[in-house]
Amino acid sequence: MGGSGGIFLHLIVYLQSRWYLLEEPAPLLPLSFVKTHDQSPRQKSPIARGPAFQEVLKPEDGRQTSPQNVIWSQFLMASCLIMVALHVWGASQPSHENWGVHLFAFYPPWISWIALLLSFSLLIPAMRGSVTKKIAAIAQWSSRLPSPIIFLAIGGVTIALASLLPAKINVLGDSDLILSLTPQNPGMQDVSANFRNQPLTYYALRGVQYILGGGASVDVGYTYQILDDVAALLFISLIILFLHFINVSPLERLLIGGYIFFQTGLQFFFGYVENYALLSAFVMAFMITGWLALERKIHPIYAIMSFALMIGLHLGTIIFLPAPLILLYQVWRERRIEAVVLMAGGIIGSALFFHLSNYSLEQLISRIEVGIRIDMLPLVKSYPGGPYAMFSFLHLVDWANASLFLLSFGCFLIPVLACLPAREIRWSSPLALFLLTAASCGIAFTFIFNAALGMARDWDLLVSFLIPVHFLVIFLLLPYFRVGRESHRVITIMLILGILRVGAWIGINADPDRHLQRAEVLTTPGLSGTFPVIYYEALGKAFWHKNDFDRSRIWYERYLTIDSLNPRVLGNLAAVYDKLGMRDRYFETLKQGARSGTGDATIYLNLGNEYVRRKDTLSGIGMIRRVLEIDPAFRQAHANLGIIYMTQGNYPLAAKYASEAIALGMHEPVVYFCAGYAFFKINDDENALHYLDSYMSMSPGDKRVRPLLETIKIRMHGTATGMR
Repeated sequence: MGGSGGIFLHLIVYLQSRWYLLEEPAPLLPLSFVKTHDQSPRQKSPIARGPAFQEVLKPEDGRQTSPQNVIWSQFLMASCLIMVALHVWGASQPSHENWGVHLFAFYPPWISWIALLLSFSLLIPAMRGSVTKKIAAIAQWSSRLPSPIIFLAIGGVTIALASLLPAKINVLGDSDLILSLTPQNPGMQDVSANFRNQPLTYYALRGVQYILGGGASVDVGYTYQILDDVAALLFISLIILFLHFINVSPLERLLIGGYIFFQTGLQFFFGYVENYALLSAFVMAFMITGWLALERKIHPIYAIMSFALMIGLHLGTIIFLPAPLILLYQVWRERRIEAVVLMAGGIIGSALFFHLSNYSLEQLISRIEVGIRIDMLPLVKSYPGGPYAMFSFLHLVDWANASLFLLSFGCFLIPVLACLPAREIRWSSPLALFLLTAASCGIAFTFIFNAALGMARDWDLLVSFLIPVHFLVIFLLLPYFRVGRESHRVITIMLILGILRVGAWIGINADPDRHLQRAEVLTTPGLSGTFPVIYYEALGKAFWHKNDFDRSRIWYERYLTIDSLNPRVLGNLAAVYDKLGMRDRYFETLKQGARSGTGDATIYLNLGNEYVRRKDTLSGIGMIRRVLEIDPAFRQAHANLGIIYMTQGNYPLAAKYASEAIALGMHEPVVYFCAGYAFFKINDDENALHYLDSYMSMSPGDKRVRPLLETIKIRMHGTATGMR
């Protein structure tokens, strides 16, 4: 396998080199596109004196166009071909085993063909040269715009597109759970486990709710939409800030910004209800402020503050602790007192936050202990009902897909570019160590983390932990850009292919049919985590709301193969059988739910009604009485008992239960008729007249009631005459 793979790569490199030689010489890009601009910050922090990023580069700073560098570019073009081939495979044979590359399988064939033709056209040297020149012209033009204008333009377009293409449903996330359990009133305490690892996210959500409603109730979904917009604007502003400080050409600045922006996590800003949008923004803030602090362009306190906020947004980010320690060590080497103050300030600030948020040190320690014990995969051997082992084949398949899905071309850029600048970058420099450490910590987290619902569904947590890897890629891209125009072309093609991929991803979640079609594919038991039943129930519920009862039945039945006693699912499946007209299965499922001892009154009510329909009235009455034992105010049960007793001729009980149903808020005409007729039969004319008059106001055309009303009035008149 390794030998054939090597031959394949060499063949691609050979073909690429032939294309390069056959291409007509393209004119060099304008000098402004390739030269390095000195853009020192307007104001430096007190520690801004000293070497910048150029310190980690060796003295040679000319454009490197040696044959060896061209070969590395050919390897990167080969990686583009590999990525396209993987997506073609995923589109033609979508499965859970290739979930990281099968996005185009859920679009009409013509869309997939257009994407494929565009991808292959970009691999033609003449085409990618032309495209790169056009993008370079755009970059040159945009470089003359003020940063606030760029921010407003990108932010406005992003929010506008997010409003047009929001995630409609999200079976692959916890949206339904969050929306159903998070209180709409910001003054109410959340009692769910949705925020157990994200205390600061909880307070951010509550703060937005309070601002929007002034303390009144605000829709949780709308609150998340505003929070996503805030995170998007913060994300964009951070990218612009970072690009302002790095000394590259306008084209390179555009390519770097596009690479950061068009990643899988962009979905967070498109109506995605989850707790990780702010987390992704602050992980990026930590990486940018740490980078700039090590370049002595801003004060390290910003990186320390970002790291502290990052932990508040998710406790798991404490895994990045070695990265800020590298930053503090660098400060310690030069200003020891300042390093001590920074460390003390970070510790005190974090302690104060946890104290004010009533999140005690004991809770923090307990959560970390539980995380180590439960949230980590077993090393080499699994156990019954547990997750796959860390080094099992299933985990490696899942993790490889997660890497392709979350890192995309980063999977290829790092191994290739790490070899290219090996002679030019001092890997022992503080910036290199900082980025390597943060990236390694993030990769380690994704590898050891127990994704209880499978990595395909827990992508939203994992993606933020891989943001440092993207900054390591950028660190390696900076010297690679010295190769000149070929490096620009390669990265331009990668950027365009990445935009196609992210667009397909957002489009799937913006369309309920595509989203559910993909969700049904991601159901392989070994890759669905330790709680696949949650996934199955979500699918059953989603198809129920779409009135697709056949597919809803499939997923509820699959749930019961794992947990056959869940009364909620039994009740839902019974309702599906009822919609499909499968009366026997409906009846048996209701009986199974009742035998489970559930406290769900609806199951007993429906079962009682089905017994009555099957002429077993005594059993039906027993089931409906059970409903009233659970909930004495269940008005449908009172109404049904009233109707049953009326058909049996037990008018006193019929009058009792029907009138109680009305008193509890039941306003169905049949219940008023039942109450009126029952009171008429027991000679309670006053109540009979009241309920029958109400019934006639609802059903004025019912001729059966008029004789009853006449009889009641005659009886009441006769009683009044007798009294005189």
